[in-house]
Amino acid sequence: DCNMDNKNGIYIDTCPDTLRVENVHCWPFTGGGVGTGTRSGAAFQVKNNADWAKFTNCFSWGYAIGFSILDCSNVTLLGCGADGPFPQVGSLGFVVSGESYLTNIVACQTGGRGVGYYISTNVKAISFICNSQSFSCENHGVLIDGGAVNVVGGSHQGNLGCITVNDLDSIVSVDNVTK
Repeated sequence: DCNMDNKNGIYIDTCPDTLRVENVHCWPFTGGGVGTGTRSGAAFQVKNNADWAKFTNCFSWGYAIGFSILDCSNVTLLGCGADGPFPQVGSLGFVVSGESYLTNIVACQTGGRGVGYYISTNVKAISFICNSQSFSCENHGVLIDGGAVNVVGGSHQGNLGCITVNDLDSIVSVDNVTK
């Protein structure tokens, strides 16, 4: 178990095999407590050829970006959470972008974010959001600007949309999701 407070939490660049991060809690501990401190960076960021990475039971509060996955393959986020003060304008709970593919977001939660889950990948890249939740999102529960996305189970809320697809070339499948 690890608690941390800094501008950017865990940053991993190029890890080509079996990365594991478990039970890490990023929170502005030195910022005076709940609602008083935020951080402008990303709590968890992995990019450039991270393959078979797994984040389990990790949590961020008050960071501009909770989890960022960029140009990676086979990343799993299991039981993770991204939360913060509402509204933290422009904040993102989970971001999957670039050439990332086969990203699995399973049993995760995000709240108090501008956007809960943001997907912007190559149209051939597949991302899965399974049995996860977004709530009290200022704009969108799930925002898809590109890629192939399967959203299965869970519930998603956003003032501008539950699940919003901006890219007409995206391939999106939604099954058994509540608003």
